[in-house]
Amino acid sequence: MWMANYELSPAYYHITELALSFLEKVLKVNIKLHATNEELDEGDIFLFNHFARFETAIPPYLIYRATGKMSRSITSPEFFTGSEAAKHLLIGLGAVPANMPGLMPFLAREIIRGRKVVIFPEGGMVKDRRVVDKRGRYSVFSRTAGERRKHHMGSAVLSLGVDIFKESVRSAKKHGNDAILSEWSKDLGEDGRELLLEFSEKETTIIPANITFYPIRAEVSLLERWAGLLAQGETAIRLKEELRIESNILFRDTDMDIRFGRPSCPSEYIGLLEKLTLRFAKSELGSLEEIFAYLKGDGLLHTFTKRRLYELRNSYMEEIYSCVSVNISHLASSLIYAYLEQGVDAIETSTFSRALYLAIKKIQKYPFIKLHRSVANPELYCSVFEGTCPALEEYLTVAEELRLVEREEGLINFMPRLLVEVDFENIRIENPIMVYANEVRPIPRITSSVAKAIEETDSITESEMALLSFDDELSSRAFDLARYSGSKHRELNNAQRISTDPRPFLLFPEGTPKSTGVILIHGFTASPAEMRPLGEKLRDAGYLVHGVRLKGHGTSVWDLKDTTRADWRRSVAHSRRVMGALVKDVIIVGFSTGALCALESAALDPKGVRGVVSAAAPLKLRDKAMLFTPLVHGINVLTGIFSEDMELHPFHESHPEHPEVNYSHIPISSLHELDKYIGEVEKLFSKVTQPVLVMQSSGDETVVPASGKRLYDKLGSEKKRLLNINSNRHGIIYENIDNCHDDVLDFIEDMEEYTKT
Repeated sequence: MWMANYELSPAYYHITELALSFLEKVLKVNIKLHATNEELDEGDIFLFNHFARFETAIPPYLIYRATGKMSRSITSPEFFTGSEAAKHLLIGLGAVPANMPGLMPFLAREIIRGRKVVIFPEGGMVKDRRVVDKRGRYSVFSRTAGERRKHHMGSAVLSLGVDIFKESVRSAKKHGNDAILSEWSKDLGEDGRELLLEFSEKETTIIPANITFYPIRAEVSLLERWAGLLAQGETAIRLKEELRIESNILFRDTDMDIRFGRPSCPSEYIGLLEKLTLRFAKSELGSLEEIFAYLKGDGLLHTFTKRRLYELRNSYMEEIYSCVSVNISHLASSLIYAYLEQGVDAIETSTFSRALYLAIKKIQKYPFIKLHRSVANPELYCSVFEGTCPALEEYLTVAEELRLVEREEGLINFMPRLLVEVDFENIRIENPIMVYANEVRPIPRITSSVAKAIEETDSITESEMALLSFDDELSSRAFDLARYSGSKHRELNNAQRISTDPRPFLLFPEGTPKSTGVILIHGFTASPAEMRPLGEKLRDAGYLVHGVRLKGHGTSVWDLKDTTRADWRRSVAHSRRVMGALVKDVIIVGFSTGALCALESAALDPKGVRGVVSAAAPLKLRDKAMLFTPLVHGINVLTGIFSEDMELHPFHESHPEHPEVNYSHIPISSLHELDKYIGEVEKLFSKVTQPVLVMQSSGDETVVPASGKRLYDKLGSEKKRLLNINSNRHGIIYENIDNCHDDVLDFIEDMEEYTKT
């Protein structure tokens, strides 16, 4: 019979590799495995939640890619009733049906051979993501039984059976029972005995994992239309539903995050009474078949261990559900149902956006909550206030199309369909909002954070919101730092000699700050550390000071390579919003490229800017390499079309004055951005009408010294001053050359008096 032949096939793993490569590169399915190869190698039994049919093939391949070890996976018998090709693909990847005779001993022997076992303890696709009842107990809907049931115990039983067998092997070895060891190892191959003994010394490890898809879509797909032509009746309805979900995941830009929870070991759940019972039963238990038959029966061991098995199961299920990658749609959905529970059926868009932002900031405080990029990266969620957040807009658009919400000018109406109980098979299509809310319901901190966000929405002050926005700057740097810390980036990252703290800063003076605040903007390849000494002097003088981090800086040269001048503008604009809520007016102090940012901001958004300090603005650079930057950049762009690794010369090695602050390598693409930025900002100088202090080193070896006079002449300001500093250094602000910090402080204090008069 075909079920007797379960030969694993590396060729089918290769087919899966090609398929996943196609999904990732062509269809933009972003599969992200949040685990190291070492962590995966430690596991014996891997447990996954189940939402989509193709999940059956993906985990075994990802484990294989990370560890080089093939897996066995328990699969619903219905998956083996389709085409012969699909059936053999599943078998080649290691799948076996859940109703296979002798399943547990078979899987145990595979673990002995060093293979992994993949199990979906929910027992089927949980399309509604409803995994806890009203009392918080774990259960799922069984499509075959038509009712809710507990999660399967197979994973717990398998792990315990394997542990019992290990104890038996160790006992046989201790007592020199070679005959029984030979009997147990004879079907493991010629190295069976060594495998058996090595296996018995390693603790059995269960790795719980969660697969989260984002976003969940509900539109009709081309595949669904094909299904209507290829099948009729009940089969067509079922096939169409499956293909709608699967194709909307596969054929659109979708994130598939796989996260792993705290490992579980069955030995941790076996108490003294169970251990004594095991010793008593050991003489009766020899083969794996006998062990699992005993566990399945009604003997003393089964009675004593049943409660422990429940504890083990609940432990790993809790880990699975706590590892969901929480995204912005999860929080928006939880927010909607929290409002509905309070009897609110309509909410102002601005209030909803503020509550959503507060919920995001609250869950960020809990390190055990796994965050999707849409709530971990401020770039992706900060725009909720402006109504320009793409993720939220897509979410609300889908909700409108499904008649779950209705939007009118400044208002979101929650429609009655949100509370209608939907058929299990169709809930992902008809009410994805409920699916999102169900998915994070097992995490109590989500519920409490959403409730507190609603409570605080009307009472939180603008100053408190500004502090949260500043925290976004810290979060943004942390996110970017992690994003560019992989093996690809390691060599260049390690070559940098930065030792100063590169984080943005917000310095509060003792007592009440003066009404004018100061924004400090660092230079190209540097970080806020470059401006920190000046910031501390200004803080001591009574000013609230914000040190901005221009995106791409203070993290990795690879990060800088991927940023543009538009990103730098957004960094400064964000700082303006933060300071605008904390002080009445600002003075912007910029060094080098930061001076360009300061002048541009004052020209384009003059309201509230009392003055500008421009130190060593780089209108023209001495580095001759800048002459060839457009050519090299153009070649890099052309070669990079085929592969980023093919770029001719992506980085230019530099020798900065302050290697403890600046990158020692400069991306060619960033030099190109800087060159373009200089030209764009220079056209705006005449629009700068605020008072300006222009500072320039007379012997600057980075910027052509004549840049200072050129800038001074082009400014549209009536009140301006050109201060030439006698030095051949570029970093005049960082080094406080000629006590230029005092000149900056004098200018700021003069501006306060000047504005008053």
